[in-house]
Amino acid sequence: MSQKIRFLPATLVVLIFLSIAGGASAGPLGRAPEQGLGDLSIEQLMDIKVETVTGASKYEQKVTEAPASVSIVTADEIWKFGDQTLADVMRSVRGMYVADDRNYSYLGTRGFLRPGDYNTRTLVLIDGHRMNDNVYDAIYVARENTIDIGLIDRIEIIRGPGSAIYGGSAFFGVVNIVTRRGRDIGGFESTASAGSFGSYESRLTYGNQFKSGLELLASVSYYSSAGVGSLYYPEFDPRISSNPAAANSGIARSSDGESAAKAFVDASYRDLTLTLFFSARTKHVPTASFGTVFNSGREKTDDEDGYADLKFSRELSAGFELEAHVYYDGMYYHGFYPYAYQPKIVTIQDDIAHGERVGALAQVTGKLSEVQKLVAGIDYQDNFRQDQSYYDETVPRTYYLNDHHTDSVLGIFAEDQVELADSLLLNAGLRYDRYFGGFGGTLNPRVSLIYRPSAATALKVILGRAFRPPNAYERFYNGPAQAPHPLKPETILTSELVLEQYFGEHVRTSVSAYHYAVSDLITEDVTPAGDLFFMNLNSATADGLGFEVEAKAAGGAMARASVSLQRTHDPATGEQLTDSPRCLAKLNAGVPLYSGKLFAAVEVQYNSSVETVADATAPGFTLTNFTLSTARGKSGWAASASLYNAFDTRYGYPADATLAQDVVAQDGRTFRLLLNYRY
Repeated sequence: MSQKIRFLPATLVVLIFLSIAGGASAGPLGRAPEQGLGDLSIEQLMDIKVETVTGASKYEQKVTEAPASVSIVTADEIWKFGDQTLADVMRSVRGMYVADDRNYSYLGTRGFLRPGDYNTRTLVLIDGHRMNDNVYDAIYVARENTIDIGLIDRIEIIRGPGSAIYGGSAFFGVVNIVTRRGRDIGGFESTASAGSFGSYESRLTYGNQFKSGLELLASVSYYSSAGVGSLYYPEFDPRISSNPAAANSGIARSSDGESAAKAFVDASYRDLTLTLFFSARTKHVPTASFGTVFNSGREKTDDEDGYADLKFSRELSAGFELEAHVYYDGMYYHGFYPYAYQPKIVTIQDDIAHGERVGALAQVTGKLSEVQKLVAGIDYQDNFRQDQSYYDETVPRTYYLNDHHTDSVLGIFAEDQVELADSLLLNAGLRYDRYFGGFGGTLNPRVSLIYRPSAATALKVILGRAFRPPNAYERFYNGPAQAPHPLKPETILTSELVLEQYFGEHVRTSVSAYHYAVSDLITEDVTPAGDLFFMNLNSATADGLGFEVEAKAAGGAMARASVSLQRTHDPATGEQLTDSPRCLAKLNAGVPLYSGKLFAAVEVQYNSSVETVADATAPGFTLTNFTLSTARGKSGWAASASLYNAFDTRYGYPADATLAQDVVAQDGRTFRLLLNYRY
């Protein structure tokens, strides 16, 4: 906690400086002096620019009118702070944190992250398209099948239950990635970067809007990294460990490499928009997960993911708008796991999942009157392939699992926003989902009362219920052992109080207090015969408080700081949940240099200690990143240089029970150099 106390004064100093800078004298470009916050009249305080969000209610609305606590990260911030993946962005956002087991990355929010649960409780969208797959219900936040970070215009982080609009998996929140448009590129854009561990990345993008009305964006990218050459794990050191798999003095050599390729196309003409996305990624795994042979160099995972989405949108009469989608999604996972059934004879076990779905969505949005706005729609998804298999690479193959299932889901939703008075909004949403071939139906509401005494102030009271359906992996992977235990959806009840306050054009603050209770948590258990299966066993409750302040000076200096405090525990035992930090504190700050041609940025992140699966403690840590970047114009060169974990902090994240390691150590100091060229 002492690190947090040292962190806060530095944050306040930066924020006070930026607040003063908003009313300072003329800057390097000779701008006229601007008024300070104390000089603004009531009318000027009310005449402020409030950001808009589209993912909270499926239509564009001011953040102060959205039925949620919302954060927005822009492409400009992503560039200036040197973010390489969506995971980097999430680490900088209030109340969010990311763990990594050197295979996949896992997103935690509001103190909840069950190690190894495949990121099933946050819904991720790309331009409104659902990215959670139909086998594991998983999302990916690093290089595992996520859109290239350079194609992002902004990221909307919408906290709280979203099932009233989106259905399953919008449990703790929704992350909506809004991509750049062809007109934003205006030609070609290429990037190339190099960094630690022999990492290289390149991207080529073309975007334009033509006189015919056609707008096009097309992009391809490739990433390759050798990874850390040598990783030491004491759990596999035969000198100090009794693990029968211990070998090579506990050192995994040349086992951490990664490569990824991505393609994205977005073409719109009049009322139609076609979006295509594909990603393929291979990660070599150094941790010998699932009891595999240590230091074999043969354990790896392959992931492929893609979708095609055709959207039709048209304005109807009386101010209504129709939006309809038809889409196809596909995912493929292949894990290669080496086992030694006999000395010096290694057999590869293949773990495979193949999912495909088609779907359709139609919604109508419009004003019923001057004080009432409605969105209503229907959503259908057909999961026509949910295949899972597990076998030995022998001749003939020895199958431990060869499962094939299908199911479908139909959702009907509506959300009504009514202006009860000049300063009072009521937002009420309701969605019913019916799972065919699954557990049946579920009804989930969300109600928000928003008091806005001025355009600069919003006080929100939010109540909601969300659910997460059991996925195909949880229902069928363990075969006959799972059959006697039909799974129900997990549910969460959330109550939240949010205060958002804007101070003129330069300062925004947000305070939120929340409580949630999770029921019927799906947890892996074991039968008396030793067979694994999933059951609705646990529950969890949490209380939290978050504070965020963002300041942007007229000269270009900016800072965003947040502190999140939470306690998440099992109400039956009173024990803190694993991988649940009590405190998260974050600072992003930067200043322009040389008349705005350069921008120097610093990012500081503090995570408090957490409990591990083995009932031990992973120590808290503070990470500091520095980035120096040039300004980006409509054409020409731009560059950035980043130093991550600049003070070489030694830290790690809790692992799940499939790893011998209780805590997985992370990288020390690393760097990246990036060049961007537009033409």
